[in-house]
Amino acid sequence: VNFVGQPVAAIVASDPYEAEDIAEQVYIEYEPLDSVADPEEAIKPEAPQIHDGVERNTCLEKRFVGGDPSVFREADREVEVEIDTERIVANPMETKGALAIYESGRLTLYATTQNPYRVRDELSSILKIPINSIRVISPDVGGGFGVKVPLHAEYVLTAYASMILKKPVKWIETRREHLLAPYQGRGVRARIKGYFNRDGKILGISGKVIVDLGAYNFSINQNIAVNMVRWITGPYDMKAVDIDLLAVFTNKTPFNAYRGAGRPEAALIYERVMDAAADELGIDRGEIRMINVLKGYGEYKNPLGVVIDVANYLETYMRAHEEYERLKRDITKTCPEGMLCGIGISNYIEFNRASPGEKAKIRIRNKSVEIAVGTHSHGQGHATTFAQLAADELGLPIERIRIVYGDTEELEWGEGTSGSRGMVAGGAAVVKACRALLEKISSMGYNIEEALEKLEGIEVEAFAEGYNIFSYGSHIAAVAIDPETGHIRVIRYIAVDDVGRAINPAVIEGQIVGGVIQGAGQTLWEAARYDEKGYPLFTTILDTGVPSALEAFNIESIFVENPSRYPHGARGIGEAGAIGAPPAIVSAIENALARVKRIKIKRLPVTPETILNALSGK
Repeated sequence: VNFVGQPVAAIVASDPYEAEDIAEQVYIEYEPLDSVADPEEAIKPEAPQIHDGVERNTCLEKRFVGGDPSVFREADREVEVEIDTERIVANPMETKGALAIYESGRLTLYATTQNPYRVRDELSSILKIPINSIRVISPDVGGGFGVKVPLHAEYVLTAYASMILKKPVKWIETRREHLLAPYQGRGVRARIKGYFNRDGKILGISGKVIVDLGAYNFSINQNIAVNMVRWITGPYDMKAVDIDLLAVFTNKTPFNAYRGAGRPEAALIYERVMDAAADELGIDRGEIRMINVLKGYGEYKNPLGVVIDVANYLETYMRAHEEYERLKRDITKTCPEGMLCGIGISNYIEFNRASPGEKAKIRIRNKSVEIAVGTHSHGQGHATTFAQLAADELGLPIERIRIVYGDTEELEWGEGTSGSRGMVAGGAAVVKACRALLEKISSMGYNIEEALEKLEGIEVEAFAEGYNIFSYGSHIAAVAIDPETGHIRVIRYIAVDDVGRAINPAVIEGQIVGGVIQGAGQTLWEAARYDEKGYPLFTTILDTGVPSALEAFNIESIFVENPSRYPHGARGIGEAGAIGAPPAIVSAIENALARVKRIKIKRLPVTPETILNALSGK
């Protein structure tokens, strides 16, 4: 057992109360071993070795070098940035759950998953059941944030128990189990140098990034560590990168994807570098971003080889900069009496993982159109937005379109929803399927209205090949800090996001608002803290600092539309708020504190204690 909360036994009973009673009777004798919870302590030679054969508890050690390193020597100024983010628990409203029914050699699993096809395929591999003998149904799911993408052990155990007992078996995760067992996000440390000319132009970035992987490799956690380095140049034109990455095992819950999955971590690094350089060079924080943001249209390859489809970032930024300048002028008038108020601004890029693509199947049923998609909706509103796309393509009222998802019986394969891909990849498949249907019925001599009356049951399946793209945006935050208590309040927030094409503004705004509040949670309140041996210092969801409606604030959303190359023109925005909010709010906090003294924020969350210690010089 390598972390507190690691499952070690499963109990099957006739009801949950009986199962709990039996669990209380189970006694496990543990032999305590030395443990380590801090990743920088874990890599020391004298640290306890968590896994045999893994020296210095180092899972991954890699140096990322790209571009022309000579520019580091040409820099007029170097700035240093240190940032340390606490672990965060992904806390969807609904925890995980599964219901397995095994009958006549066929397994049906109801599961709260973002990708039922992945769950089906991995169950087939583990349980040695043919794929066509497994059906996974993922009905309405109460939030995901990445934690519901992988196949979890409890899904396998639930299915296995049903196979052995020949009865339906259900498992529902408790909130306590959720806090400790599945995995957590963030938990990254960075020591970074930025290299600049005296006019504010960035030349490159170097340093070290340390990722706390927790006790095990799980799902894509190594990929997340790599990607946060690959995206570390952000939306800026840099000539060189030299970053050492360490991904380290510790005796904590495993690290994995949490809304953004490497994007927010990278953004916090490159935006902190921009703020530090602006202060060092005496340039306004808004101005230095204007100098460095990628300009024009076309493909830009960063020093590490990442290709970004730049879409007029400067124009989008200037829209945000107008709001930033207005807030700067107004803040002295609107700042509550006795408070320290400040303004911050951030830029971000959001990787839209659309590859390898997505499938959709369209059919005429009951004089209406039904479309099965391989993505999954767990708060994104795909039933509405995909129906809008189809209605536009087919020339039908939206009421005659029905979207089906979350059932492996409806479609052969799907890639699911994660990584800002839902509308980008899934929407492309919907458009392609609609066009294929129109082409098929036209070849038979019918228009769509005639087909609905006469071609009951006709169907067409389409695969839309996916290619990865990026979204871009700029967020502005204003905060008020009480110097007596250290309490921080966000008093204004403006999100300017390039959405490609705003198919449904209300749905887009909902995604951005939710992401911003999660980003603010990471910045101001949320933390899954452990002691030095790896014992969690939290027992309930309240202990982890999840914000409530009382902490939430109004968010003004401004859309910019630079269409993507996809047929629908949209770009992913599901993670935008979670990426843009932390650096914008941190920048605003530093700007507010600068009215008393120049203080650099080095650790998230920024608590009242952080503020009071900083103001008192501790």
